[in-house]
Amino acid sequence: MKSIPVAILGLIASLSGPAMAQVVNGGFETGNFSGWTLGVQNRAAVVQSSNFNPGPVPAPEGSRFAAISTGSGGISNTIYNVDGNTTNDYDLTTLQQTVTFTSTTSPALLVFNWNFPTSEQDQPGQYDDLFDVQTTVGATTTRVFSGSSCKNDGTSFSPYPNVPCFGSTVLNWTITGAAPITNTLLRYGVGQWQQACVAIPGTVIGSNTVTITFRAADQGDNTYDSALLLDNVAVRNSCNAASTTLQQITTSNGGYVQLKNGGLLFTPIDNGPALSTDNTGTAFAFASTGNYTGDNPNVLQQVFIYDTSYSRVTGLTMAAGGNVQGVSLSGPTVGSLHGRYLAIAATLSASASQQIYRWDRQTSTLTQVTNTTGCTNRNPSISSDGNRIAWETTCSAYTGQGTTQKIVYSNFTSSWSAPVNFMSAGTPAASCTGSEPRLSRGDSGNFIALVSNCRLAGAPTPLAPDIYRYSISGTSWTRITTAPLATTSNYSPSIDAATSTNAGRYIYFISDGNYFNIFGDTAPEIYRYDVGTSTLKQLTSSSAGNGYITVRQAADGTGAVFAYEFFNGSSGQFEDGTGNFNGTLATLKLGAAMDLSLGIDVGVDAGNVPTVVFLSNSDLITPSQNADGNTEVYSARTP
Repeated sequence: MKSIPVAILGLIASLSGPAMAQVVNGGFETGNFSGWTLGVQNRAAVVQSSNFNPGPVPAPEGSRFAAISTGSGGISNTIYNVDGNTTNDYDLTTLQQTVTFTSTTSPALLVFNWNFPTSEQDQPGQYDDLFDVQTTVGATTTRVFSGSSCKNDGTSFSPYPNVPCFGSTVLNWTITGAAPITNTLLRYGVGQWQQACVAIPGTVIGSNTVTITFRAADQGDNTYDSALLLDNVAVRNSCNAASTTLQQITTSNGGYVQLKNGGLLFTPIDNGPALSTDNTGTAFAFASTGNYTGDNPNVLQQVFIYDTSYSRVTGLTMAAGGNVQGVSLSGPTVGSLHGRYLAIAATLSASASQQIYRWDRQTSTLTQVTNTTGCTNRNPSISSDGNRIAWETTCSAYTGQGTTQKIVYSNFTSSWSAPVNFMSAGTPAASCTGSEPRLSRGDSGNFIALVSNCRLAGAPTPLAPDIYRYSISGTSWTRITTAPLATTSNYSPSIDAATSTNAGRYIYFISDGNYFNIFGDTAPEIYRYDVGTSTLKQLTSSSAGNGYITVRQAADGTGAVFAYEFFNGSSGQFEDGTGNFNGTLATLKLGAAMDLSLGIDVGVDAGNVPTVVFLSNSDLITPSQNADGNTEVYSARTP
């Protein structure tokens, strides 16, 4: 199991519960504000991507969304004081709806997608455009969410928190063909959509009536424009998106009681920490102490595969104290099998060393890749054809460098070749380490993405471990990142599954390195590097207290689809979902929100619909399927 950053663990809270009925026209797909009431300056319109020049701005769901504008330019000299900081606010518009619903939880939750592009980023601090969200229950109105302009210098004149910056380059976008907000100027473009999930104070189990109000205004002047974009407004019992197909794959309960050392030892049935899916998100390989195939009554950790039914890697002879550290399932469908080969890192008993194995699902054949003592072999990654595996090792027999951790790979013909220590090119050899190997899965695994502190190809010594790509056939290195600080964290690399000249072209990873000098942006973000054009793109933009934990690029060959694991500091929830990057913007789709996420993978089916697969001990399905809080395998299809 991967480790979760301490700063994120310290913020974990919990929300849970089943879905509830939607707000009327909460996705604005009617093309108008039916169900909603506009107020004050009435500067709002229902828009779509074509209303932004140059664009595009894809909607989180459907094709339309709402835009509340403070422009274009000055609308009125009427003075307001929205945030209570005594600075004059202008050009106020409100959007409101009263909702009556029955809740099975208290409090109910308000869920919506939002974006707040602004022209104020480089303006003096007192010009700090803002928005907020209020809920009214009975006679009590509560502000439940708010934000103010991103500022290039990180200042915030309004007491409302700064929204994330998209970038620091003036782009001069405009809203067109959307009366009455045509010619709204958004000087810094439009960044990534965010999702909010906030409690509605005063709501109870049973019948509720709530008035929801969105407000946006200029602060300090009425010259530079900002726009609050909204989509998918809903009242729910859960943060989870209503449009996803969420499934609990495993259902484990109970355990095994045995007499040991003069007392009773209870071993619970649990799944994880190892998890992997095939290219389509249909088959799931995972470690478990369960008895899914009827031949594991003593609750020993085993490797199972679910592919419409359960099978177990029977050649892996596990004893007490044995455990499975990692699995990697190969890609393409072979006959009825979704992914023929499986790489496994496992310790067979309490006294054994950790080894790498390959299981052939078609022939039920287990081959042992490593045979070492007193060292570890872990985190395997397997090629699509199953004939190459890369992994981390501390075995001097393979590296010649004592216990220094390296990445090695081995090839299979009629047997496994001696592992290749391709990192021997890095210096200084005794302390040059590697971790998190990911083989390209669209070909024979000719490229490896990894994290390393090596000095390679005469480049300066990294300040912190960087992301690299290694070409096996070309025996060449490409340095993807150059860490700006010794405290920079670069992690979770994954590489595309394309073939031919595009193989190994795209590298996804997470970093808190702030490579685009966005002031104050220290949250871990998702990046994509295009080796073909030597272009680095920041795909996400989070605020302090939030952070991305894992990213996995889909093996569909496009370089556009990925899955993410994110901690949302505002809701205290982990969010797992999928994204699609069109070269300019990444559109994220939430699969599920939960108390704790413990690892993800991603697949894309024949209909080009991505599925995020994840481990969680939350109870996400209604009626309850995981009341005992065991770690289970879930999948969320995100059309």
